[in-house]
Parts: sequence; structure tokens; C-alpha cells
Amino acid sequence: MIIRDPSSLDWAQWYSDRTRWPIDRDIFLADAVLHIAPMIVFPWDNDIMMGLVAPPAPLLPGPDHAFSPDGTPISEVHEAWGPALLAYMPLAEYEAMRAVSGNPASWAVRYEPDPTGGAPRPRAIAISGDAVAISYDHWNLAAWNAAETTTFREAAGIAIPHLARQIALMALEGSIGITARPIGGGEHVDVSPDDWMIDDPSPRIASCTINLEQPRSTSAPATHLLFVRKDGFEAAAWVHAQRVPLSLIEEGVTPKEAGVTGPRPSTAWKALEDQTVREMRSHLLANPHAYTRPELRAVVGNVSDTVFEKARNRVREEFSFMKEGGAPQGRDRRPPAGK
Repeated sequence: MIIRDPSSLDWAQWYSDRTRWPIDRDIFLADAVLHIAPMIVFPWDNDIMMGLVAPPAPLLPGPDHAFSPDGTPISEVHEAWGPALLAYMPLAEYEAMRAVSGNPASWAVRYEPDPTGGAPRPRAIAISGDAVAISYDHWNLAAWNAAETTTFREAAGIAIPHLARQIALMALEGSIGITARPIGGGEHVDVSPDDWMIDDPSPRIASCTINLEQPRSTSAPATHLLFVRKDGFEAAAWVHAQRVPLSLIEEGVTPKEAGVTGPRPSTAWKALEDQTVREMRSHLLANPHAYTRPELRAVVGNVSDTVFEKARNRVREEFSFMKEGGAPQGRDRRPPAGK
């Protein structure tokens, strides 16, 4: 089994710009991932996806550690951390960021190209060779950006493999329908749930593609783009999300506890009932004699009596042996004679 480092995958291709998504009646896989993410992960920000492709940022002290209360630079801190800060956010880059909302023309005349091909240099520094003076605002912005990048990278390393696994499990259990469309255009074909029996779903979630000649390989050259059927997706995603919430903060707050809401209750209940039916069916196919209420209850977990009975009645229509005798509605089934 080969599990790839998520940061080695190309997440920017589909997750950095929605305008590049293919147009289709079904939901493009990247869209589905970003749709379910806030239901599963708290707190969620779409920039977390880019955390895996952002270069590592230095751990920089805050500006209050680099400047005295009157704004005077603390020399020993600047000597120790100044080079790392300037390598991460050069003065020209900082000035350019300020110029976006200021006067770009005035910025341009203060800088000249670096003869080595690096970032533009302030003209005074290019002439005198003096050390770059880092202002409080420059230090503050660089330290804040570095801390945010580090936070996103750490969050992405936890959240994205979890999200990839949940999408794969939903596809494998059949709670969401996956289709594939040839790259370059063509008709959709269904992707079998069994084609999600893969060691590591992250590469597939990152590329949003599949090779239909080798559907259980995540390294084969892509032949098709992946989509999720709209019908029932949101409700199924919400029901699944309640079972596998992930908190990225020490307090352990889940999306539902934070106030994230899902589809209409009636739609969610139907999705939960469908999920319960699938779990019962899978259990009975493997264990046809274990069909008493307590045995089925142990399989489906914590669902309401109403959902359980509706799901059980649907399964009884499929597995006729469950109708042979038994206890009244709401009571444990009596075993057949001789059992």
C-alpha cells in the first residue's frame, strides 16, 4: 500500500480557481468536496486546500517582540530574524502590496530591477548598499502571513486526507453516485462503487480524474473527469458528515455545534433512511440468519425508532425470509422453529 504525502499532489489545478471547472449538469468532484467540507470540518476555509501547496513559512516572532513600545527596532531581534523575514517577504513585495491601494507610480520610481534577476530593490539601497530597514507594519504583515500559512498547512494536513477518505467511503457505499466524462468531451458513464476500493483516495480527489481502463489505480494516466450526481447528494453528504465530524481546534467544536445547517429535515431523514437500508442489506447478505431487531440495531447504530422501522420494512420486502412468522410490530422477532 502506497500512501502519498498530500502536499506532493497538485491541488492548485482544480481548487484554486472555480472558473476552470468543467461545465456539466452533474457536480464536478472538486465542487462536491468544497461543498461537503464545511459540513464535516470546523472551522473550514477554502484556503485550507491551498495550504498544501503553499511553501513552508518561517516561524517569526511578532512585531511586539521586535520593536520597543515607542517603535524603536530591537537590534538583536532584527539581526537574528530580519534576514528570514526579508527572504519570506522582501521589502519590494511589501511595498508593492501597499501600492495596490496607494499610488503604484510612486512605488515604481523608488525601485529598480535587481541585476541578478531577483525582486526589485529600493534605489537608495541599490546605490548605498545599506541594510534594509524593516518597519513595524512590514514586520507585522510578514509575521501574520507566515503564521496564517503555517496554520493552513497544518490544518490541510489533517483535514484533506479526512475529506478524501469520506468522499471515497460515500462513493463506495453508494450513498452518492459518481459519473465520469471523457476528458475533452463525451457522454457520462457510471463509476462503479467498487472502483473506490483504493489504498489512498487523496490523489483521486486532488486530480478529480480516473482511468476507466484501470479504475482502481490512482497513478494511471487520467482518461475521464469525475462528477457527483446532484440527486440526493446534499442530503447524503449531511447525513454522512454527522457521523464523522472533524474539529481542528482544541475545544473540539463540530460543524453542527457551530451552527452549520444542512438540507430540509425531511430530505435529511430520507437520506438517513436510505443509508440505514444499505447497512441492513449489506449485513443481511453476509449474515442471513442475523435478522432480529437487536442484531439489526447493533448494525445501524444510533437512529430513531421511526427511521429504523421504515428501513427494516423496506429490507423485509427484499429478504422474504424475514417475513416468516415473528413477533408483533415493535417487538423482538422470535427465531424460527428448530433454531
